[in-house]
Amino acid sequence: MKKYFDTKFILSIVFALSILVALALSYKIDRNLFVVEEVAQTIETKEVIINEQIIDNVEIKYKWQIAIPKINLVAPIEEGSDVNTLRSNVGHISGTGLSSGNIALAGHTNTANYNGTFYFDKINELELGDRVYYRINNQDYIFKVKDVKVVNENDLSVLDETPETELTLITCITGEQSNRLVIICSQDTEAEI
Repeated sequence: MKKYFDTKFILSIVFALSILVALALSYKIDRNLFVVEEVAQTIETKEVIINEQIIDNVEIKYKWQIAIPKINLVAPIEEGSDVNTLRSNVGHISGTGLSSGNIALAGHTNTANYNGTFYFDKINELELGDRVYYRINNQDYIFKVKDVKVVNENDLSVLDETPETELTLITCITGEQSNRLVIICSQDTEAEI
């Protein structure tokens, strides 16, 4: 009888310990899931904060400017797209919109035999959805890249009027003298500066 009692006692202790181990593991798993959820929420919060900081930290240096945080660009805009204008500014292409319609801007990339500022040297790094900030007369506009294409230098259709407000960025392509890189951005009406 004593042997039976000892075996039964030992089995109940083993059973109780296995339940405690199972509970401990369950608690640890639940706790880890909680920690994972907490980390995920923190990451989401930081992403929101980062986006807000990008919006709030767009540097305003000029009355008329373009800013593209992704490529660390803040540049002044002047009317015209002639060599002298583009030497130290991004040029607004005459005849296109100023604050509505198709707002077309031209800038230089780093091509040979040019002495000036290469404000559009990195716009080839822009991707769909990247933000572009445009400021004129103390009005701020936010755009998102919606199309990236290469056109022949004689293709002026990229300057056509558009029913919606768009920002069109145009630059040369190194090694392709007769082509132009065109970045078309649609206005992001949901975002606010």
